[in-house]
This record gives sequence, C-alpha cells and structure tokens, in this order.
Amino acid sequence: MSDTHVDVVVVGAGIIGCSIATSLAREGLQVALIEKSVPGAEASSVAAGILAPVIEHLADDTMRVMGIESRGLHRAQAERLLREEGMDVGYRSSGAVWVGTQATNTARASRLHALRIPHTLLDRAGIALNEPAIDASIESALLLSEEGSIEPTRLLRALLLACERKKVRIVRGVVRGLIGGERIEGVALDPERIYAGHVVLAAGSWSSFLPTDKRLGEMLRHVRPIRGQLVHGEAHPRLVQRVVYGNGTYLVPRGDGRYVCGATMEDAGFDREATFGGIHEVLHGALTLVPAFKQAKLLQHAVNFRPATPDGRPMIGETSQRGLLLATGHHRNGILLAPITGELIKDHIVKRSPFPAGLSPLRFESA
Repeated sequence: MSDTHVDVVVVGAGIIGCSIATSLAREGLQVALIEKSVPGAEASSVAAGILAPVIEHLADDTMRVMGIESRGLHRAQAERLLREEGMDVGYRSSGAVWVGTQATNTARASRLHALRIPHTLLDRAGIALNEPAIDASIESALLLSEEGSIEPTRLLRALLLACERKKVRIVRGVVRGLIGGERIEGVALDPERIYAGHVVLAAGSWSSFLPTDKRLGEMLRHVRPIRGQLVHGEAHPRLVQRVVYGNGTYLVPRGDGRYVCGATMEDAGFDREATFGGIHEVLHGALTLVPAFKQAKLLQHAVNFRPATPDGRPMIGETSQRGLLLATGHHRNGILLAPITGELIKDHIVKRSPFPAGLSPLRFESA
C-alpha cells in the first residue's frame, strides 16, 4: 500500500466537490479529489441549473442571503472560467417570472419590498408584455430581474479543467475508510492511503455510504436522496426568455431554443427509473404554464437524486472529529450554492473563518 500526502482531500467530484477543490487550489493548496465513478456523473450532470435564491428561500433568511451571495459568485466565476479556461458555462442573468395567485403574489411583493429586493408585480397585461407565451389564464406574476441560470454540464467541465490546470490530483477510487480517530488524518483507498491536514466529505446523496464510525454514520444518515425527473426539449422560435417558475414546475431556457422542464420531488430511495407518472407531472406542469410547449421537440428525459436533510439546509462545517469537514445535503440548491460552499470551506481552512450559523453538521449529531 502506497502513501501520498496532500493539504486537503475532497471526497466527491460533483459540482460541490469540484467547486471546493478549485477554490482551495487557487490558494496554492495541494488537493486530492476522490471520485468513485465519473466526476459529475450524478446530480450535477442532470440538474437544471436555476440560480433563484429569492424564489427558493424567500422565507429562510440564512439560505436566501447565502444564495444571493453565491449567485453573485456565479457571475464572477463564469467570467473567470471564460477568461482562464476558454469555456462558456452558460451563465444567464435573464431574470425569472414567478407565477402565483394575485393574493399570494401581493403578499410576496410586500415581503420583497421589506427586504429591498428588486421586483415588479405583473398583472395580466404585464405578463403578456414580458412573457407572452405564458398561459392567458394566469393573471399575476412577479418579475425578479436578478435571478438566472447556468448550464451545469458546461460548468462542471470548466471546473474540471480548472482543477487540472491547478494540479489537483483527481483520483478514481472508493474510500474504504477514514484514517484517524478523534483527529482525521486522511482517507484509505485500495491500495492507496492519502494523508491530509483536512478531509472534506462532499459525496451528496451517497454520503451515508461512506465508511465512518458510528457517530458520524448516524449524522450522515440524515442525508437522503430525493428523486427528480426532468424533461429536456427544444422549441423554435423561442417561447420564453426567462426562467418561469410556478405551480410546482419550472421552465429554464438555455437561450438557444433548448429548455429544461422539471422537476418531481420523490422520496423513492435510489430507484433511478423514470416513470410515466413523473414525466406526466413534469409535462403537465410545463404545459399549464406555457401551452405552446405542446409543439416543442422532446429531446430527452433525465433522473437525478438531490441530497436532502430533514430541515432543508445543507451540512457545511466541522464535525466532532478534528480535521473532518462536511459539505453535503444541498438538496435542490447544489448548483446555486456550489461557489459559496467552495469559498466557505476554503476560508475556514486557510483563515479559520467560521461557518454560517444554522448549517453546522453537529445539529444532527444526537438527533
């Protein structure tokens, strides 16, 4: 068995793990990124890529503030990746239209006004002016100009290129165990051991499969997969310019006639099969919002697993074992929160900066 020494080991090469590895490598740290299969082959490669922290977390101050900051980091990161890696990651700040009843949107608008978040309350005429393809029976919507989207597959490829250029060591293998006890000193693979000052577990929905001690294992079992079924389509001429969100459905335009429609929320374990019911739910929701999608070309359907926690917030922070950090449980917001998760982990390791309150994995330690 060979031994290797780096500054940080990151377990999991999805969008969260790659973002953490990139942030650390940009600080000059030696990083090993461990992936059991193909980097980004799970939820990261299937996600819609919505950057909508206001819509997702209007009622949760911690998540909304963090999401808005991360949304801004996406813009800066997209510019950097285009400049340094020559890759366009499909970042679009086109805004979002949030459909709802008049009463619901009036209440939402009041909340947005109190938070000083830019918005426009649209009546039927306003909807027709801004997004004329939205169903004529919908009489109220909110226009949120700062929301947007990104293409996760492009982003992941660009981050992997950045990792390679920064000399991140990408290791294909299964973690057989953590090295250490009260202090974690690395990970054991087969046939290699990688020692590090810090180990970051970023394995998403598969976090509970990591071989750990009983205490950490009980904590990780709070991360469970939530299946999401999505549909990809194409329509010319383009039907909507902005993300359209409402009635439990979203439509995400890519800007070139491609769209992503989704997504179901199913507590189905690790059953990866698409279902007639799931696809029907997605298509019915999309056609309810934009009836003209009846003429769109169906490109493909997809299934992913979002790593959810009981309270809907991710686990980002220290564990009771020194040297071991968690970055998992991002649920529907893995793409949105990837840049800030990378920055939080990096700032903690480099500067000993604290993590935001309410995200600590220790909140589940004795639950």
